[in-house]
Amino acid sequence: MKIGDLFPIKGAVSDRQAPVTANKPAVNALGEMKLVPGQVLKGTVLSSTADGKTFLDINGKIIAASSRVPLPVGGDVWLEVQQTGTTPWFSLAGKKGAALEFLRLVMADGSSIGKAIGDLSQQGANTHFPDSILNKFQSFFQQFSEGAIGDKADQDQLIRVISWLNKGSLYQGKSGGRQMHIGQLIEELAAALSGSGLNEPGNNNAAGLKKLAGMFEQLHVFNAQEPSQGKQPVMLYPFWFASGGGWGEWLFSAEDYNQSTGQESNSGYSLQFFMNMSRIGQVSMKVHLQDKQLSGELYVADQGIRDFIVKGLPELREMLESYGFSPVDIHCSTSRENLVQLIKESIQEKIGLESYAVLDIRA
Repeated sequence: MKIGDLFPIKGAVSDRQAPVTANKPAVNALGEMKLVPGQVLKGTVLSSTADGKTFLDINGKIIAASSRVPLPVGGDVWLEVQQTGTTPWFSLAGKKGAALEFLRLVMADGSSIGKAIGDLSQQGANTHFPDSILNKFQSFFQQFSEGAIGDKADQDQLIRVISWLNKGSLYQGKSGGRQMHIGQLIEELAAALSGSGLNEPGNNNAAGLKKLAGMFEQLHVFNAQEPSQGKQPVMLYPFWFASGGGWGEWLFSAEDYNQSTGQESNSGYSLQFFMNMSRIGQVSMKVHLQDKQLSGELYVADQGIRDFIVKGLPELREMLESYGFSPVDIHCSTSRENLVQLIKESIQEKIGLESYAVLDIRA
């Protein structure tokens, strides 16, 4: 299924045209849907034929469509409105749909996800847990530590971690054992806590872990999708600091610097970090790289924290130059914008997702 292939919606179906699996009444769907270019919708494929004739259920309305690509019967597809009118045109929008699902999860309950991340290491040392649960935590940390990034630069390790998060399975480390998606590992911990008969705090831990596992699953789906037509590749990865020191996301995107100037120039890429750190609070960072040139901006919420970070910038520049980057231009400013809101805005900008579409899906 290639993102960017278009198919026209022909119109609403009648009762006798609808597939037998559809139990919803016929409606004048096109008129009631009030489509807007750029709008992202989720549909369920009710039936599809070899010549592309397809029935879709979109927001409870049964629609007949002509598809240029095969669609999985019974599966869900994300569609972006490209053109409205008598015969609207849609394009497949899997990456934008995955972004909506991730944003909906994080914006609805980001605090409990952050707490679950922060509590993982503490739960692993909880003496009130039975040995069966402690053994699961020990196994998780043993496998996860082999895929963790330490305090020294290790690009091979970074590649292994990215491969793990992209493919959804653990690489074969020293400990051996099963290769599992990180979300599956966390779900096992949640299931063990839920079935342990522990008191309410233990059950709360399980609920937080389930939401955390859901976040990892949505990130895996997001990274697996191809970029929308005309957009550069974008990847989103989670991370957290040791000993409950905080958590965050980092966004990687390829960039074509020709788009703004119209002149020939080498392409580069950007990295954006969104960090919730236990000691200094919310921190975001934008880094742009082109050849060996590196420019970046740090944003913190407090002026005192900014003054503290500014003192360390010369050392940071020197370290980056030792890795071969030159020139290095990094600054630090204050910003009180919410971290989750920053993630939302950055994803929308990179993948071309209209802001109102998030509200439409969440309504």
